[in-house]
Amino acid sequence: MPIKTVCKKLVDELGSNPWDALDGISQLTYRWALDGLRAYEETGRNAWIGEFFPTEVCQIFDLVPVHVEGLIALMFLDGSGGPIVDEGVKYTQSRDICSFQHGGYGGIYAKTLPSPDVILRFNVLCDGREKILHVASHEYKKPYLYVDVPDTLIPSSMSYIAKQYEALFKDLERLFGPLATESKIREVFHYSNQVRENLLKIEALRKKGKTPYHDQYACFITPVLAWYLGHDQELVKISQRILKEIEAYQRQNPPSDERRFKILLMLLPFMFPFEPFFQWQNEQMKLDVLLEEMGDVFWRPLDPDKPFESLAWRCLDNFSIGPLERRLEHALKLAKGFQADGIVHISHWGCRHIIAPVKVMKDFFSGHGIPFIDVDADLGDSRNVDLSAIKSRLEGFLSILKS
Repeated sequence: MPIKTVCKKLVDELGSNPWDALDGISQLTYRWALDGLRAYEETGRNAWIGEFFPTEVCQIFDLVPVHVEGLIALMFLDGSGGPIVDEGVKYTQSRDICSFQHGGYGGIYAKTLPSPDVILRFNVLCDGREKILHVASHEYKKPYLYVDVPDTLIPSSMSYIAKQYEALFKDLERLFGPLATESKIREVFHYSNQVRENLLKIEALRKKGKTPYHDQYACFITPVLAWYLGHDQELVKISQRILKEIEAYQRQNPPSDERRFKILLMLLPFMFPFEPFFQWQNEQMKLDVLLEEMGDVFWRPLDPDKPFESLAWRCLDNFSIGPLERRLEHALKLAKGFQADGIVHISHWGCRHIIAPVKVMKDFFSGHGIPFIDVDADLGDSRNVDLSAIKSRLEGFLSILKS
Protein backbone atom coordinates (compact mmCIF):
# COMPACT_ATOMS: atom_id res chain seq x y z
CA MET A 1 0.00 0.00 0.00
CA PRO A 2 1.56 3.38 -0.99
CA ILE A 3 2.46 5.86 1.74
CA LYS A 4 -0.09 8.38 0.52
CA THR A 5 -2.82 5.72 0.69
CA VAL A 6 -1.86 4.83 4.27
CA CYS A 7 -1.97 8.50 5.29
CA LYS A 8 -5.37 8.98 3.61
CA LYS A 9 -6.76 5.83 5.22
CA LEU A 10 -5.74 7.02 8.68
CA VAL A 11 -7.09 10.52 8.03
CA ASP A 12 -10.42 9.13 6.78
CA GLU A 13 -10.78 6.61 9.61
CA LEU A 14 -9.86 8.98 12.42
CA GLY A 15 -11.45 12.03 10.79
CA SER A 16 -14.83 10.30 10.65
CA ASN A 17 -15.07 10.76 14.43
CA PRO A 18 -15.76 14.02 16.26
CA TRP A 19 -12.41 15.56 17.25
CA ASP A 20 -13.18 15.53 20.97
CA ALA A 21 -14.13 11.84 20.76
CA LEU A 22 -10.56 10.93 19.80
CA ASP A 23 -8.06 10.27 22.57
CA GLY A 24 -4.79 12.19 22.55
CA ILE A 25 -2.79 9.50 20.73
CA SER A 26 -5.47 9.26 18.03
CA GLN A 27 -5.40 13.04 17.62
CA LEU A 28 -1.62 12.93 17.31
CA THR A 29 -1.78 10.08 14.78
CA TYR A 30 -4.40 11.99 12.78
CA ARG A 31 -2.21 15.10 12.71
CA TRP A 32 0.83 12.98 11.76
CA ALA A 33 -1.05 11.34 8.86
CA LEU A 34 -2.70 14.63 7.83
CA ASP A 35 0.66 16.39 7.58
CA GLY A 36 1.88 13.43 5.54
CA LEU A 37 -1.10 13.85 3.22
CA ARG A 38 -0.57 17.61 3.01
CA ALA A 39 2.96 16.98 1.79
CA TYR A 40 1.54 15.36 -1.35
CA GLU A 41 -0.47 18.46 -2.23
CA GLU A 42 1.11 20.98 -4.56
CA THR A 43 -0.17 23.95 -2.57
CA GLY A 44 2.66 23.91 -0.02
CA ARG A 45 6.41 23.40 0.10
CA ASN A 46 8.08 20.39 1.66
CA ALA A 47 11.29 20.07 3.62
CA TRP A 48 12.65 16.56 4.02
CA ILE A 49 14.32 16.33 7.42
CA GLY A 50 16.48 13.84 9.26
CA GLU A 51 16.11 12.64 12.86
CA PHE A 52 16.34 15.42 15.47
CA PHE A 53 16.39 18.24 12.91
CA PRO A 54 14.42 21.08 14.57
CA THR A 55 11.04 21.37 12.86
CA GLU A 56 10.84 24.91 14.22
CA VAL A 57 13.01 25.91 11.25
CA CYS A 58 10.44 24.41 8.89
CA GLN A 59 7.58 26.16 10.67
CA ILE A 60 9.32 29.53 10.53
CA PHE A 61 9.69 29.21 6.74
CA ASP A 62 6.20 27.76 6.17
CA LEU A 63 7.61 24.39 5.09
CA VAL A 64 5.84 21.08 5.70
CA PRO A 65 8.35 18.90 7.59
CA VAL A 66 8.60 15.47 5.96
CA HIS A 67 10.37 13.08 8.30
CA VAL A 68 10.91 10.30 5.77
CA GLU A 69 11.67 7.51 8.23
CA GLY A 70 8.73 8.73 10.30
CA LEU A 71 6.42 8.15 7.34
CA ILE A 72 7.94 4.70 6.87
CA ALA A 73 7.31 4.03 10.59
CA LEU A 74 3.67 5.05 10.07
CA MET A 75 3.44 2.36 7.38
CA PHE A 76 5.00 -0.23 9.70
CA LEU A 77 2.53 0.66 12.44
CA ASP A 78 -0.25 0.16 9.91
CA GLY A 79 1.17 -3.26 9.01
CA SER A 80 1.73 -2.31 5.38
CA GLY A 81 5.47 -1.60 5.30
CA GLY A 82 6.72 -4.84 3.72
CA PRO A 83 6.29 -3.90 0.04
CA ILE A 84 8.20 -0.61 0.32
CA VAL A 85 11.07 -2.43 2.06
CA ASP A 86 11.14 -4.91 -0.81
CA GLU A 87 11.16 -1.98 -3.22
CA GLY A 88 14.23 -0.62 -1.45
CA VAL A 89 15.95 -4.00 -1.56
CA LYS A 90 15.31 -4.15 -5.30
CA TYR A 91 17.18 -0.89 -5.82
CA THR A 92 19.96 -1.33 -3.25
CA GLN A 93 20.58 -5.08 -3.74
CA SER A 94 21.13 -5.51 -0.02
CA ARG A 95 19.30 -6.42 3.17
CA ASP A 96 22.18 -5.28 5.32
CA ILE A 97 20.79 -1.81 6.02
CA CYS A 98 18.02 -0.59 8.29
CA SER A 99 14.48 -1.44 7.17
CA PHE A 100 13.42 2.19 7.63
CA GLN A 101 16.16 3.21 5.21
CA HIS A 102 15.15 0.46 2.80
CA GLY A 103 11.71 2.02 2.88
CA GLY A 104 13.24 5.43 2.21
CA TYR A 105 15.15 4.16 -0.81
CA GLY A 106 12.06 2.36 -2.08
CA GLY A 107 10.01 5.55 -1.77
CA ILE A 108 12.66 7.66 -3.49
CA TYR A 109 13.25 5.43 -6.50
CA ALA A 110 9.61 4.42 -6.94
CA LYS A 111 8.60 8.08 -6.46
CA THR A 112 5.99 7.22 -3.82
CA LEU A 113 7.24 9.74 -1.24
CA PRO A 114 6.10 13.38 -1.34
CA SER A 115 8.54 15.40 -3.45
CA PRO A 116 10.89 17.70 -1.50
CA ASP A 117 11.53 21.37 -2.17
CA VAL A 118 14.57 21.34 0.10
CA ILE A 119 16.38 18.74 2.21
CA LEU A 120 17.56 19.65 5.73
CA ARG A 121 19.71 17.71 8.14
CA PHE A 122 22.45 17.84 10.72
CA ASN A 123 24.84 14.95 11.16
CA VAL A 124 23.77 13.10 14.26
CA LEU A 125 23.41 9.41 15.03
CA CYS A 126 23.03 7.85 11.57
CA ASP A 127 25.28 8.00 8.52
CA GLY A 128 22.83 5.81 6.57
CA ARG A 129 20.19 8.52 6.83
CA GLU A 130 22.64 11.05 5.43
CA LYS A 131 23.11 8.83 2.38
CA ILE A 132 19.35 8.59 1.83
CA LEU A 133 18.95 12.36 1.91
CA HIS A 134 21.96 12.82 -0.36
CA VAL A 135 20.43 10.37 -2.86
CA ALA A 136 17.10 12.21 -2.62
CA SER A 137 18.82 15.52 -3.37
CA HIS A 138 20.35 13.97 -6.48
CA GLU A 139 17.16 12.23 -7.64
CA TYR A 140 14.83 15.19 -7.08
CA LYS A 141 17.41 17.85 -8.06
CA LYS A 142 16.75 19.80 -4.86
CA PRO A 143 19.19 21.56 -2.50
CA TYR A 144 20.60 19.65 0.46
CA LEU A 145 21.34 22.10 3.28
CA TYR A 146 23.49 20.61 5.97
CA VAL A 147 24.51 21.64 9.49
CA ASP A 148 27.77 20.06 10.62
CA VAL A 149 27.78 19.08 14.30
CA PRO A 150 31.22 18.25 15.71
CA ASP A 151 31.74 15.07 17.70
CA THR A 152 34.13 16.90 20.01
CA LEU A 153 32.26 19.06 22.50
CA ILE A 154 34.41 22.09 23.27
CA PRO A 155 33.50 25.68 24.24
CA SER A 156 33.54 26.84 20.62
CA SER A 157 31.12 24.11 19.44
CA MET A 158 28.02 26.19 20.15
CA SER A 159 29.19 29.23 18.18
CA TYR A 160 30.36 26.96 15.35
CA ILE A 161 26.85 25.50 15.00
CA ALA A 162 25.07 28.82 15.62
CA LYS A 163 26.91 30.42 12.70
CA GLN A 164 25.80 27.54 10.48
CA TYR A 165 22.17 28.04 11.50
CA GLU A 166 22.47 31.72 10.70
CA ALA A 167 23.83 30.79 7.26
CA LEU A 168 21.05 28.21 6.86
CA PHE A 169 18.39 30.88 7.50
CA LYS A 170 19.98 33.05 4.80
CA ASP A 171 19.93 30.13 2.37
CA LEU A 172 16.27 29.45 3.14
CA GLU A 173 15.43 33.13 2.72
CA ARG A 174 17.01 33.07 -0.73
CA LEU A 175 14.92 30.03 -1.61
CA PHE A 176 11.59 30.92 -0.01
CA GLY A 177 11.64 34.59 0.90
CA PRO A 178 12.23 36.67 4.06
CA LEU A 179 9.87 34.72 6.33
CA ALA A 180 12.06 34.55 9.44
CA THR A 181 10.71 37.70 11.06
CA GLU A 182 11.20 38.36 14.75
CA SER A 183 7.47 37.90 15.39
CA LYS A 184 7.38 34.58 13.51
CA ILE A 185 10.38 33.25 15.43
CA ARG A 186 8.79 34.28 18.74
CA GLU A 187 5.50 32.61 17.82
CA VAL A 188 7.07 29.30 16.75
CA PHE A 189 9.48 29.18 19.70
CA HIS A 190 6.58 29.95 22.06
CA TYR A 191 4.57 26.97 20.80
CA SER A 192 7.67 24.75 20.83
CA ASN A 193 8.41 25.64 24.44
CA GLN A 194 4.79 24.98 25.44
CA VAL A 195 4.96 21.52 23.86
CA ARG A 196 8.23 20.95 25.69
CA GLU A 197 6.68 21.88 29.05
CA ASN A 198 3.85 19.43 28.49
CA LEU A 199 6.31 16.73 27.44
CA LEU A 200 8.30 17.25 30.64
CA LYS A 201 5.12 16.61 32.66
CA ILE A 202 4.24 13.60 30.49
CA GLU A 203 7.71 12.15 31.02
CA ALA A 204 7.42 12.59 34.79
CA LEU A 205 4.09 10.73 34.77
CA ARG A 206 5.42 7.93 32.58
CA LYS A 207 8.21 7.36 35.09
CA LYS A 208 5.58 6.86 37.79
CA GLY A 209 3.52 4.20 36.05
CA LYS A 210 1.65 2.97 33.01
CA THR A 211 -0.34 5.14 30.62
CA PRO A 212 -3.66 4.40 28.91
CA TYR A 213 -1.80 3.94 25.62
CA HIS A 214 -0.31 0.92 23.90
CA ASP A 215 3.50 0.71 24.20
CA GLN A 216 3.85 1.04 20.41
CA TYR A 217 2.16 4.42 20.46
CA ALA A 218 3.32 5.71 23.84
CA CYS A 219 6.89 5.56 22.54
CA PHE A 220 6.04 8.03 19.79
CA ILE A 221 4.65 10.76 22.04
CA THR A 222 7.92 12.65 22.45
CA PRO A 223 9.52 12.03 19.01
CA VAL A 224 6.40 12.96 17.03
CA LEU A 225 5.47 15.99 19.12
CA ALA A 226 9.03 17.28 19.34
CA TRP A 227 10.76 16.21 16.13
CA TYR A 228 8.32 15.18 13.40
CA LEU A 229 5.65 17.90 13.19
CA GLY A 230 5.54 21.67 12.96
CA HIS A 231 4.87 23.42 16.26
CA ASP A 232 1.61 25.34 16.42
CA GLN A 233 -1.34 25.88 18.74
CA GLU A 234 -3.01 22.62 17.70
CA LEU A 235 0.08 20.61 18.63
CA VAL A 236 0.13 22.32 22.03
CA LYS A 237 -3.50 21.30 22.58
CA ILE A 238 -2.79 17.71 21.56
CA SER A 239 0.10 17.52 24.02
CA GLN A 240 -2.18 18.94 26.73
CA ARG A 241 -4.82 16.33 25.88
CA ILE A 242 -2.29 13.50 26.23
CA LEU A 243 -1.06 14.91 29.54
CA LYS A 244 -4.58 15.13 30.99
CA GLU A 245 -5.45 11.61 29.85
CA ILE A 246 -2.38 10.15 31.54
CA GLU A 247 -3.13 12.10 34.73
CA ALA A 248 -6.71 10.81 34.75
CA TYR A 249 -5.65 7.23 34.02
CA GLN A 250 -3.11 7.14 36.82
CA ARG A 251 -5.61 8.64 39.29
CA GLN A 252 -8.09 5.89 38.40
CA ASN A 253 -5.46 3.14 38.28
CA PRO A 254 -3.10 3.53 41.25
CA PRO A 255 -0.15 1.12 41.48
CA SER A 256 -1.15 -2.33 42.72
CA ASP A 257 0.75 -4.63 45.06
CA GLU A 258 1.43 -7.04 42.19
CA ARG A 259 5.15 -7.53 41.56
CA ARG A 260 5.93 -6.02 38.19
CA PHE A 261 9.24 -5.01 36.63
CA LYS A 262 9.98 -1.49 35.44
CA ILE A 263 11.98 -1.38 32.22
CA LEU A 264 13.93 1.32 30.42
CA LEU A 265 13.93 0.56 26.71
CA MET A 266 16.95 1.72 24.78
CA LEU A 267 15.73 2.71 21.34
CA LEU A 268 12.10 1.80 20.52
CA PRO A 269 9.62 -1.11 20.60
CA PHE A 270 8.53 -3.09 17.54
CA MET A 271 6.71 -0.87 15.06
CA PHE A 272 4.66 -3.52 13.26
CA PRO A 273 1.40 -5.03 14.60
CA PHE A 274 2.61 -7.55 17.18
CA GLU A 275 -0.20 -7.69 19.72
CA PRO A 276 0.38 -11.29 20.97
CA PHE A 277 3.95 -10.34 21.92
CA PHE A 278 2.92 -7.20 23.80
CA GLN A 279 0.20 -9.10 25.66
CA TRP A 280 2.73 -11.77 26.62
CA GLN A 281 5.22 -9.11 27.74
CA ASN A 282 2.68 -7.25 29.88
CA GLU A 283 0.44 -10.03 31.19
CA GLN A 284 2.73 -13.05 31.56
CA MET A 285 6.18 -11.50 31.95
CA LYS A 286 4.96 -8.52 34.01
CA LEU A 287 7.43 -6.26 32.16
CA ASP A 288 6.34 -2.61 32.05
CA VAL A 289 8.25 -0.41 29.62
CA LEU A 290 7.81 2.88 31.44
CA LEU A 291 10.12 4.94 29.26
CA GLU A 292 12.39 4.82 26.22
CA GLU A 293 15.61 6.80 25.95
CA MET A 294 13.98 8.67 23.04
CA GLY A 295 11.15 9.64 25.38
CA ASP A 296 13.34 11.96 27.43
CA VAL A 297 13.10 15.74 27.11
CA PHE A 298 16.84 16.37 27.01
CA TRP A 299 16.86 19.82 25.40
CA ARG A 300 16.57 23.24 27.00
CA PRO A 301 13.89 25.83 26.07
CA LEU A 302 14.38 27.94 22.95
CA ASP A 303 15.19 31.62 23.43
CA PRO A 304 13.65 33.84 20.71
CA ASP A 305 16.15 36.58 21.54
CA LYS A 306 18.99 34.20 20.64
CA PRO A 307 17.48 31.96 17.95
CA PHE A 308 20.68 30.64 16.38
CA GLU A 309 22.36 29.96 19.72
CA SER A 310 19.17 28.23 20.94
CA LEU A 311 19.05 25.96 17.92
CA ALA A 312 22.73 25.19 18.39
CA TRP A 313 22.17 24.18 22.01
CA ARG A 314 19.26 22.02 20.93
CA CYS A 315 21.79 20.08 18.84
CA LEU A 316 24.43 19.92 21.54
CA ASP A 317 22.00 18.86 24.28
CA ASN A 318 21.39 15.67 22.31
CA PHE A 319 22.78 12.59 24.08
CA SER A 320 23.68 11.08 20.69
CA ILE A 321 26.29 13.77 20.07
CA GLY A 322 29.84 13.02 21.15
CA PRO A 323 31.34 9.91 22.76
CA LEU A 324 29.40 6.81 23.78
CA GLU A 325 29.83 7.72 27.45
CA ARG A 326 27.34 10.53 26.93
CA ARG A 327 24.59 8.17 25.82
CA LEU A 328 25.41 5.78 28.66
CA GLU A 329 25.28 8.50 31.32
CA HIS A 330 21.98 9.71 29.87
CA ALA A 331 20.44 6.22 30.05
CA LEU A 332 21.83 5.69 33.55
CA LYS A 333 20.23 8.93 34.73
CA LEU A 334 16.88 7.87 33.25
CA ALA A 335 17.06 4.38 34.76
CA LYS A 336 17.90 5.70 38.21
CA GLY A 337 15.27 8.42 37.86
CA PHE A 338 12.40 5.92 38.00
CA GLN A 339 14.29 3.07 39.70
CA ALA A 340 14.22 0.80 36.66
CA ASP A 341 14.58 -2.90 37.44
CA GLY A 342 16.45 -3.44 34.20
CA ILE A 343 17.33 -2.17 30.73
CA VAL A 344 16.29 -3.81 27.47
CA HIS A 345 18.44 -2.74 24.53
CA ILE A 346 17.27 -3.43 20.98
CA SER A 347 20.03 -4.01 18.44
CA HIS A 348 18.08 -2.91 15.40
CA TRP A 349 18.96 -4.70 12.18
CA GLY A 350 21.45 -2.75 10.09
CA CYS A 351 22.18 -0.01 12.64
CA ARG A 352 25.93 -0.01 13.26
CA HIS A 353 25.71 2.86 15.74
CA ILE A 354 23.30 0.92 17.94
CA ILE A 355 24.87 -2.52 17.62
CA ALA A 356 28.61 -1.83 17.79
CA PRO A 357 28.99 -0.78 21.47
CA VAL A 358 26.70 -3.38 23.08
CA LYS A 359 29.48 -5.14 25.03
CA VAL A 360 30.72 -1.82 26.41
CA MET A 361 27.17 -0.90 27.37
CA LYS A 362 26.54 -4.17 29.16
CA ASP A 363 29.74 -3.80 31.18
CA PHE A 364 28.84 -0.20 32.04
CA PHE A 365 25.39 -0.99 33.42
CA SER A 366 26.63 -4.13 35.18
CA GLY A 367 29.12 -1.90 36.97
CA HIS A 368 26.17 0.12 38.24
CA GLY A 369 24.20 -2.94 39.31
CA ILE A 370 21.53 -2.61 36.62
CA PRO A 371 20.57 -5.79 34.71
CA PHE A 372 20.97 -5.28 30.96
CA ILE A 373 19.94 -7.44 28.03
CA ASP A 374 20.51 -6.94 24.33
CA VAL A 375 17.93 -8.27 21.87
CA ASP A 376 18.65 -8.61 18.15
CA ALA A 377 15.59 -7.58 16.14
CA ASP A 378 14.28 -5.65 13.18
CA LEU A 379 12.00 -2.96 14.56
CA GLY A 380 10.24 -2.42 11.25
CA ASP A 381 10.09 -5.60 9.18
CA SER A 382 8.32 -8.42 11.01
CA ARG A 383 9.68 -10.94 8.51
CA ASN A 384 13.12 -10.52 10.10
CA VAL A 385 11.97 -11.20 13.67
CA ASP A 386 12.36 -14.55 15.43
CA LEU A 387 9.69 -14.32 18.10
CA SER A 388 10.61 -17.57 19.86
CA ALA A 389 14.25 -16.48 20.23
CA ILE A 390 13.22 -13.10 21.63
CA LYS A 391 10.84 -14.71 24.10
CA SER A 392 13.56 -17.08 25.28
CA ARG A 393 15.96 -14.19 25.83
CA LEU A 394 13.40 -12.20 27.81
CA GLU A 395 12.41 -15.21 29.91
CA GLY A 396 16.05 -15.60 30.90
CA PHE A 397 16.22 -11.89 31.67
CA LEU A 398 13.12 -12.13 33.86
CA SER A 399 14.83 -14.86 35.89
CA ILE A 400 17.70 -12.45 36.54
CA LEU A 401 15.29 -9.69 37.58
CA LYS A 402 13.54 -12.03 40.02
CA SER A 403 16.76 -13.24 41.63
